[in-house]
Amino acid sequence: VAELAEEPREGPRPPGARAAGHDLGSSSSPWVVLPEHLDKYREIFEGLERDDGTTLGHQVAVDFLARSELPPPELAHALRLSDRDGDGRLAFGEFACAVHLVSRRCEGLELPAELPPEMLTSLPEGFGSPWFVSEEQLEQYRSIFEEACGQQCGAGATLGPEQAWEVLERSSLPQDELRHILQLSDADGDGRLTPGEFVCAVHLTARCRQ
Repeated sequence: VAELAEEPREGPRPPGARAAGHDLGSSSSPWVVLPEHLDKYREIFEGLERDDGTTLGHQVAVDFLARSELPPPELAHALRLSDRDGDGRLAFGEFACAVHLVSRRCEGLELPAELPPEMLTSLPEGFGSPWFVSEEQLEQYRSIFEEACGQQCGAGATLGPEQAWEVLERSSLPQDELRHILQLSDADGDGRLTPGEFVCAVHLTARCRQ
């Protein structure tokens, strides 16, 4: 992580396995984005070309992350997980997630099937993430998930499409919006929602109601 912004004349360096120099044991989860990570990611983000001044275009993000030399399918997966609003552009919070995912992959970790909730909760609202989930909200969403699961709730439990729909339709949002939210949240496309995917779905629904 420490090398990401070196060599300014050549542009920011990509995430890589040797870029660490950081004690991964300082956090209970490698997916937590620490303040020092955010500072470095912010520095990189500010140095990349942004057409509208606030977000990165898809190709700019691809070109930067491709310097990691990860296989294109893995880069595409990291970008898909990070682009939570599905607009093809990355706000800073989304960019931080993408860089963190790619960095950890370069360090030998497998990319997760879904965006880890602890990554979401470690991104403060002030850093431009409109889909930030607070600790209190996370606990609330998990309680809703457990209630929806009922007696089947346990390790590895998932919600079927009918169960998830029953929860989301309480928002009274138009059905086409709810279908889009479910599509965005179902990261692995299996038609069922894991706890992490459900958190994303409920939070996106709540944001749309505001």
